Amino acid sequence: MVAMSTPPVPAAPTPRSILEDLVLTPVPGCSGRYGVVVDDGWRVLHVFGGMTKALALRAAAEALGRPDLRLVTTGATYVAPIAAGPVGIQADVIRSGRRCAQVRVRLWSGPATDEPRGDLLVDAVFGAHDDALPGLAPVVLPADARSPDASTGRDELARSRVVDVPFHRQTDWRLAVGTYDFTAPPDDPRTVSWFRFRNSAIGPGGAWDPAALAVPGDILGPAFSRGIGPARHFFVITLQLSMQWFAPVRSEWVCQESSVSRAAGGFVTGVSNLFDESGELVGLATQCAMLRPLERVAADGLSGAADQG
Repeated sequence: MVAMSTPPVPAAPTPRSILEDLVLTPVPGCSGRYGVVVDDGWRVLHVFGGMTKALALRAAAEALGRPDLRLVTTGATYVAPIAAGPVGIQADVIRSGRRCAQVRVRLWSGPATDEPRGDLLVDAVFGAHDDALPGLAPVVLPADARSPDASTGRDELARSRVVDVPFHRQTDWRLAVGTYDFTAPPDDPRTVSWFRFRNSAIGPGGAWDPAALAVPGDILGPAFSRGIGPARHFFVITLQLSMQWFAPVRSEWVCQESSVSRAAGGFVTGVSNLFDESGELVGLATQCAMLRPLERVAADGLSGAADQG
């Protein structure tokens, strides 16, 4: 690690509650319209992409109003960054059938009373599960996942690089496979990590709000950084994030197994499997991102020489 003669990372304020911050306010007279004020604590440079998708999915579920259906698959396209502060959301039910329903969501920076626009576009599919039908579960928790307690915490990154990212104060993130040493040579573009919200995401029903799984689903950056090595450092900007939901999350921790499928021409694509602490595969994310050299974003508030994708 490289020692830096800079002030220590500021003490973190009280972490935000993901359950409270996913509470939306309906706009009277506008069907499917919601507003929310996003706290600056969810910001990296802008509001973290997984968090904006989670807000869109919460709006989709509320607009649909079908507790008999649960999230099956979603696709998000990131058109423009979302700033902390007032955010508007428009969720339109495309179809609501007996076993499946589709909802299209537009989310934008600014008051909910503004004309809707698509700074973030999300399509969400909900379905009724039939556990009597046969199934397959060939993907298992990786053998090298260890446990959260046996993995390396993000505090080591904070001590070595002096990077104060508000989003990091809301989450606990620990590496089981990978390194915080950004001078390490290129390695297998794969990481295994453990994620939890510092304030629990488990609601009254004993499981996470399904929308919250979009936050740990946004996790491609560290695997790319491990694969590329110290040649150059990048900020990983999500362009599309597709996810599938397989089972409710009933543990505080989620294991993220992330690998790069291809990186070329300034873009990177990869897949992340998401497991609960029991080892059940609860979700899967496929992500495509644009690579931006970190020196180009240094003026936006990040310091240090590591991507924060």
